[in-house]
Amino acid sequence: MRRLRVRDPLGLCWACGGSISYNATSQKRTLIERSRVVGTRRKVKVKSHLPAFDLPDVVLDLDAEDSPYARPFNEKDAAQQRAKWGQNPLLPEVEERVAQLEKDIIRDRNKMNHILAARYHPYKISDLDVLSVALLGGNATASSLADHKDGAVDQDGPRQDDALLRGRNQALDNNGIPQRIQARDANTIIHFLLHRQRQAPVSHKTASASVNVNSSDTFENAVKHCKNLSFLKRLCLHSFSSGHEAITPASMDCIAGWFTDSKRNKPSRSYDQDALKLVNNLTMRQLSGNTGLSPSLSRVGLSLAANLALLPAIIQYLHICLSQGFIGGSTEDKPATLGAVGEGILQALKQGDGSARGTRLELFTLLTGRSLAGSTVQPSLFGSSLSSTEGDPDTHEIYVQLLGQLGAYRLLWHSWNKGTETRMRRYIPVYHAALIRCAEVLRDANNVAGLDCTTATGDLERDAELDMHAIDALDAYHASSTPAEDPYAFRIENAPSMDEITEVFMSTNIHQAVALVNDLITSAGTASTLE
Repeated sequence: MRRLRVRDPLGLCWACGGSISYNATSQKRTLIERSRVVGTRRKVKVKSHLPAFDLPDVVLDLDAEDSPYARPFNEKDAAQQRAKWGQNPLLPEVEERVAQLEKDIIRDRNKMNHILAARYHPYKISDLDVLSVALLGGNATASSLADHKDGAVDQDGPRQDDALLRGRNQALDNNGIPQRIQARDANTIIHFLLHRQRQAPVSHKTASASVNVNSSDTFENAVKHCKNLSFLKRLCLHSFSSGHEAITPASMDCIAGWFTDSKRNKPSRSYDQDALKLVNNLTMRQLSGNTGLSPSLSRVGLSLAANLALLPAIIQYLHICLSQGFIGGSTEDKPATLGAVGEGILQALKQGDGSARGTRLELFTLLTGRSLAGSTVQPSLFGSSLSSTEGDPDTHEIYVQLLGQLGAYRLLWHSWNKGTETRMRRYIPVYHAALIRCAEVLRDANNVAGLDCTTATGDLERDAELDMHAIDALDAYHASSTPAEDPYAFRIENAPSMDEITEVFMSTNIHQAVALVNDLITSAGTASTLE
């Protein structure tokens, strides 16, 4: 019997009729292959099934009002709707909700346009806001986390995450993101945040009548409207994130003026710490952007570092201010600068800071202008002479105490103003404590090779150089050794009397002071050995 051959394998059929089943067994498929007829499956494209809303069985079709198969919505349908959706869709309620929704949309659009109209605004959406939502979630998640942490007592005041959440939530509200969206999951909120970030600035033509496009058109006006430090940090974060267009000395002066405003100054350690972090960030942006440093902002950083007694920050900003001539140019602000910065350095040294290699020598250079690099006098805070501090008793006392903390007993002897013993008697307690402190700092001098504490010339410049070499040698000795305690924490118990030390400073011979200091060094070294 001749088999029927057709061109389309899908139309194959047996002589007895009927199509080839696609569910054929392996034996049948083997038979088909042997007869040189290959069966292929029909590739049918099936549309992916998308889940739709679960609509009720009876739907009011407005296009089929005259249809006999459509009936009006009755009480039974309303009961079913309440049972299924939890709400009866009555027309007045729906109209009221739609009207309220339209009002909310208009209000949120005006908020968004107000933010977009301002070139600089503290509540523009930043990447930090998006990151905080991704990490902490929406308002509901963040509030639950805050409630969970309420039992823990925070000793350092308000937590940083609380301030971050408050600023973020206020930014969401000011950008027109509704509360119902803020209460949802993080993915939904992030979509809204990214939408606000991608929006183009509102121009004069596209802005509505209720939006003032010139409200904060300049950076200076935006800085003036910042109510607290959190506002200022958000403004700087957004303004300087895209580039260096706003990082100019003028804009930095505006920020420095905000800090110096007495109305916004809050004398607290946490406030000074946050402010110093912001100033450090702005200073680094100026340096990386190759823009000129702001004198006023550098002075603000120096003042904040002095208030916090942070020695590395003080040295950093003191270097900047002295090298750039930001301080010392005016005789009016000189005493205030000397007193504030000197007090900060003195407090840091008393706390035990400054034991790192080269720190004390660097402080000596910044205070006196003398360095090992050369004989040229560098810009300094005080200088070797005391012409700038003689008229300010408080600053003179700070300078004397700093010389004692560094162990510069030769300069300490020169700082006593000879010929005015009557006026200098008020400083006798300060000089007494400073000279004893010099002996305490130099107690390991006999163990340091090449350290000379017995030589003195009576010449100011040469004696300052001798003190500088002594500080450097002692610093290198402590850096190479591993003492069990702070090398500068030793205190002398049996100190000489105040009259004896007064006689030393009133003498015209510096060698008497050198002999007394060496006797104290010897006694201090003996006491430490016995311990």
